[in-house]
Amino acid sequence: MILVIGATGVVGRELIPRVLEYGQAVRAMSRSPEKWRPRFDPAVELVRGDLEDSASLRAALIGVKRVFLVTPSMNGQPPDAVICALALEAGARQIVRLSVLQAGGDENDPVTGWHTRAENAIKASGLAWTFLRPGGFMSNTLGWAEMIRRDHTVRALFADQPVAWIDPADIGAVAARVLAEDGHDGQAYRLSGPEALSPREQAAILATALGTPIEVVDLPPAQVRTALIAQGLTPERADAVLAIRGTDAVALGMTIFPTVERITGQAPRPYDVWIDAHLEAFQ
Repeated sequence: MILVIGATGVVGRELIPRVLEYGQAVRAMSRSPEKWRPRFDPAVELVRGDLEDSASLRAALIGVKRVFLVTPSMNGQPPDAVICALALEAGARQIVRLSVLQAGGDENDPVTGWHTRAENAIKASGLAWTFLRPGGFMSNTLGWAEMIRRDHTVRALFADQPVAWIDPADIGAVAARVLAEDGHDGQAYRLSGPEALSPREQAAILATALGTPIEVVDLPPAQVRTALIAQGLTPERADAVLAIRGTDAVALGMTIFPTVERITGQAPRPYDVWIDAHLEAFQ
């Protein structure tokens, strides 16, 4: 049995049908399972669970051997250590965690430190582990949809900074293979799409698909900071994100990694293919 914690997120929804294709039994955890029941295959067992409720976690882990894990930072501390302890108690043997590309460095880094703390807690748990470290998601483009529908404009953060965006479906495909087969213990896989595109280049591809011009506005740093804080970042984290520009982290985000094709046997999908599949959201 595989438990998916984060089942209703953008990667979890891509992962679950692929795990079923490998003939694996899947249990999906959600705080509102009745809401999500129509969205999942009848073969998926949906259970109620909350990361802040140890009793619900303990119940969700009964009979589970492998766990796919997406966790938020709760009061600045990831809950991964508690989940691992309960997983060990239940007899689980592996954690596959969705992390971020720059994880694995300084635990006190204001942008990625909590992912690193989570990874380190998992490493110390005694469970086998695999970390998936993708960069930017193509699905982030959906945040532009209202602007494009309203005034054919994109107000971009770092409009000319390329990123090797990845389709969440490709992350789900990698995760499914890692969960369904042996040989991935102790690996931290960096994941990317097949090309590095700036938001300006993304908008041009989207404009071609829509058949309408899209103006790109590169926001000045002060507005970027305000926007990041409006999205929920603390002022300290917003300042840290702005400071990343021109650092090695930017170069890492532009890097094309061969991991998706090496693990799945399929090349990662390019951005224009993702756009074709989601074009209705922008119309």
